[in-house]
Amino acid sequence: MAGLSGVGGSSETYLDQLVNSYRSSQQTKVATLDQKRTKLESTRSFFMNLNNRLNTFVTQLYKFASSSIADTFKKQKVNSTDATVATATSSGSAQIQDFNIKVNRKASNDILISKSIPISDSFGVEAGTKSLEFILNGETKKVDVVFDGEETNEQAMKKITNAINALNSDDDEDNNIAISATYVKDTATTGRISFNSKEYGADNRIIFKDSTIFEKLGLDSDVLGSEKEKRRFNTGKDAGYKVEKYDDLNSSFELNGIDITRSSNAVDDVIEGVTINLLKVQENEDNAISMNTEVDAKSVEDFINPLLKSFNDVFNYISSNKDMRRSESTISGLIYNLRNTATSQLNDGENGGFKYLADIGITINTNGELSISDNTKLTEALEKNAQSVSDLFTNPNGLIAKLNESISSLKGDSGLLQTRTLNLSNQIEDAKKKTETVKTRIDDQANVLRKQYTSYLKLLYEAQGQSSLTGMMSSSSTGSSY
Repeated sequence: MAGLSGVGGSSETYLDQLVNSYRSSQQTKVATLDQKRTKLESTRSFFMNLNNRLNTFVTQLYKFASSSIADTFKKQKVNSTDATVATATSSGSAQIQDFNIKVNRKASNDILISKSIPISDSFGVEAGTKSLEFILNGETKKVDVVFDGEETNEQAMKKITNAINALNSDDDEDNNIAISATYVKDTATTGRISFNSKEYGADNRIIFKDSTIFEKLGLDSDVLGSEKEKRRFNTGKDAGYKVEKYDDLNSSFELNGIDITRSSNAVDDVIEGVTINLLKVQENEDNAISMNTEVDAKSVEDFINPLLKSFNDVFNYISSNKDMRRSESTISGLIYNLRNTATSQLNDGENGGFKYLADIGITINTNGELSISDNTKLTEALEKNAQSVSDLFTNPNGLIAKLNESISSLKGDSGLLQTRTLNLSNQIEDAKKKTETVKTRIDDQANVLRKQYTSYLKLLYEAQGQSSLTGMMSSSSTGSSY
């Protein structure tokens, strides 16, 4: 045993060499299991990455399922030579056309101002509830104001404005009087009320019914006038309107030389499908600005391109994994179906419609990638027949339906990608467990061998020791004979 410790350091090294030699001889078993697990993990990674790409692809396909999808392909835009004067939008149903606009007046809201009265004087009304009545767009709205009979003019005007503004809520359409009121101290000792209609145009002008309360504010039938030419104009401290002729509350503009007035600055009933937005009044000497409608091909491109990108992403990912294409028939079948779908007939082409993606400028290159290769062709197709362009994607035999059919067996919780990923995960866990089992078995056997080798070496050293003792005894006997 002395050889196993101290001097036996070399013997201990020899023992380790014996055990390590055994371990080395068993490593092929571990390496084989590790290689199997690595391949399983690589395959699982492929399916997980493909599933992520496919989910993005499905999201893009889903966008084309909207009930209003046809409107996306019919989008139009309206160009303006001076967007500070007027702009316009199109619903998509407008004709492709040019027109001119000159803005003479913008629509405005009506403003009625009470006379200026001393704020500290008594308002002089009895205690109780008093009613104010306004007529807006032919409808009478009543405002109740509660007085205690002791109000000063300032206190009374504040109560009136508060009562009006309390009914000026978009959340209560039935009681909304569409008027705001503001109490203003026009001097240090006087005040007045400004009544403002919320909506523009002559139809929404402010009309009030005679009452004691209005009279105290200087508002009577003389202010209203009997005709639109005779409304009292607000001057100085007297009550009156900021716009004398209520027709001047309407917008006024010329369209291709035709005089037009409307109650709004957003006019949607002059050119079918076009809403014109009046932004700035022009001077008399200014020229009319030019506007034109055209298809919004850029908007359509921006809608289509994400679908093409996700298509290419799936296609390229599969194409770059040749081993998976060889080993998985479903995967190799998918890439074939994707390529075939991209070049197949998608529409019947009746009434001058389009049959193939190539008809609208979308082509597939040698790598199998789809792209809008001819923007001009797409624009012309949208101008000619936007509905047929939409049909290429959305009809029952169109691109979206065919692509969905191609990936139907792959997607979802019960689809190939999810089931294969789950199955691979289970196999990977089994491989890990087997590897650990083999490693444990090798460790156990190595310990057994170490004990066996230790026992053998002990016996060897003991035998060597006895041999040395016998030799020494023999030498001693020989020496004593002399």
